[in-house]
Amino acid sequence: SNTFLLRPEELYMLLQVAHHVNPANSDSGPLLVAPLNVGAIADIQGNSSYFKFNLDYMSFYHLIRLRDDAKNRAAYQIVRGYTAAHQNAFFDIVDRALNGPNAVRDAEAVSLLEQLLQRPARDNFVDNSSTVKLCGSEACDPVPVPLRPPADFLWQRDPFQLSGGGTGLIESAGVDYILPYWMARYFGVIAANAVQSAAAPSSAVAPNSLASLYGASLTTVTSQATEQPLPTSLQGVTLSVMDAAGVERPAPLAYVSPTQINFVVPDGTAPGSATILVTGGAPTKMANASIAGVAPTLFSMNGAGTGIAAATAIRTQLPNQQLQSPVQVFSCVPSGCISVPIDPGIDTPVYLTFYGTGIRNRSSLANVSVTIAGIPVPVLYAGPAPKFTGLDQVNVALLLALRGAGESGVVVTVDGHASNTVTVNIR
Repeated sequence: SNTFLLRPEELYMLLQVAHHVNPANSDSGPLLVAPLNVGAIADIQGNSSYFKFNLDYMSFYHLIRLRDDAKNRAAYQIVRGYTAAHQNAFFDIVDRALNGPNAVRDAEAVSLLEQLLQRPARDNFVDNSSTVKLCGSEACDPVPVPLRPPADFLWQRDPFQLSGGGTGLIESAGVDYILPYWMARYFGVIAANAVQSAAAPSSAVAPNSLASLYGASLTTVTSQATEQPLPTSLQGVTLSVMDAAGVERPAPLAYVSPTQINFVVPDGTAPGSATILVTGGAPTKMANASIAGVAPTLFSMNGAGTGIAAATAIRTQLPNQQLQSPVQVFSCVPSGCISVPIDPGIDTPVYLTFYGTGIRNRSSLANVSVTIAGIPVPVLYAGPAPKFTGLDQVNVALLLALRGAGESGVVVTVDGHASNTVTVNIR
């Protein structure tokens, strides 16, 4: 039987699979099979036939998930203890699956995947014998991922290998990136890059609206724009939007950082699915975005699109509405903001301005409606706000019918699309 050719961990794993499929199966396998820990100890005696460690990790991944006991764990830790320093993204993600989060290991896995993207696409011959520190016929430390010799699956090859490759005719299949990347996504090591309105969680964004891209390692710099109109490059970082029609346009940038980029969706971006590309400062990052004609969202003082509205107000005089004075809508301290009750006034009408984005492309002012505490209020203006690219505003009149409403929800609806709810306090 070929069963005797299997490694101990593979055999035990297959037996556990058989028992998992058919619990009545009590076959313990051949009598002459080495204990798990003996097989693991034999493997770590050296790096010859490094593929054995790839088989070990794949086998232990299933074996421990099927039967998580001290024996299996102890054997796995022998292999893990030896290979943990080998800078292997695939092994790191398997360890995440078996042992849960570890900040240092998880950060290493992400870094290794980013380094993988820097590797040449073809199998050109590589010789690192004059570029790394030597210990005999191998490198003393794992060779940096971008410099390692070409391989069909990089993570199953000896990381201390100095040379190897072909003639540059064979292109990488990319599975050595795809497999650990999607495992990392599944186990939460890498979060999906997500695009939403900069004002509130909304998956749709509109041309000329403020949007935010959230992710990990988006850039290596942090910078904020200090000029208007906004630039299309910050510290060498650029972001482009390729729309559903296949047209790619640079986006004005308000802020860039490793975890967040605030930008303006370029004018003319076609509705539908769009691809976001970030270049400069880090390996190119990609995300998907949903583009709509309008995508109304309102800013709030907590930055999350909920609670107290980011709004201003003025009070006028009926005999002469050119006589205006500011009305306080909120009060803020370092710990947060609270709403300030607004008196609608009788002979002193109050007008509110709400700030948002994704509103200006409305079909007409008549197709913009605003409710406060569920009561429709007159809409006087809905369009671009002055002096800041991508920012919109909606001006409304406060009705006397709202007296005593207290903390009240505000919703803006544009061409049938409703915004998030923010609040104002009406005395």
